[in-house]
Amino acid sequence: MTQIAELNSRVLFGLGGLPPEWINLLDIHNAVVQQHSVLLNTARVSDVNVLLSITGEFSPSDYEPYDITNLIGNGVPSFVELYSSEFGWLPIRAINVVNLPTARIQNEECCAFYGDESNGLRQYVQFSFAASESCRIRYDKDSAPFQAENYSALPTHIAEYVVLLAQNSLIPKIKLRAMANAKRSNLDLKKVQFYSSILDGLYVQNLREIEPLKRLFEVWAFRDKSSQNSAAAKRFTPAGRRLYGE
Repeated sequence: MTQIAELNSRVLFGLGGLPPEWINLLDIHNAVVQQHSVLLNTARVSDVNVLLSITGEFSPSDYEPYDITNLIGNGVPSFVELYSSEFGWLPIRAINVVNLPTARIQNEECCAFYGDESNGLRQYVQFSFAASESCRIRYDKDSAPFQAENYSALPTHIAEYVVLLAQNSLIPKIKLRAMANAKRSNLDLKKVQFYSSILDGLYVQNLREIEPLKRLFEVWAFRDKSSQNSAAAKRFTPAGRRLYGE
């Protein structure tokens, strides 16, 4: 596992050679956290369940709220799957609970998660339709706050992917800030252009290196565990993220 602080340092080292005033350490950390979070959440909605736990099967009671507290404990529900005899496990779109009546009127198959603290923390799922088939929930058992000193939840061989993505997200911002400062302070524009050309080269090189790392990430996130069930690999990919009310 790789520490977030190490990822920050690798991004900084990769941008080495720039004038110190061009580099903002907080920007670097924010870029690492952002890219790390994007990849982590992408993996969390993958069909192979890299990071999510799965509950046992249960059968909801028509339109009534179903208490899922004993199923997921203090975990955070991510989405519901409904079993179809024809297609297997299919994801159900999650919406805000206040929108359930509208979805019911429009015959949309949706569900909503919500909590009730009046008698201890209880968690519920409710459907806009009569879900007569078996259901199960994918949920995150560990929702600890993200901190700089934490270890990355991504495997070590994915770390360089985070580093390169973070660098490329920073390069346009660095160039824009440097150009604005140069014009405002009458600095040497040739110097700015020189370093900007270096950054352009780094950006292009990173793009080349990102492609094989992207494929490694996709294998880890979506296909590592799907070999036991080849049909599973074809059902759900991040392109369907909209299914979950995002």
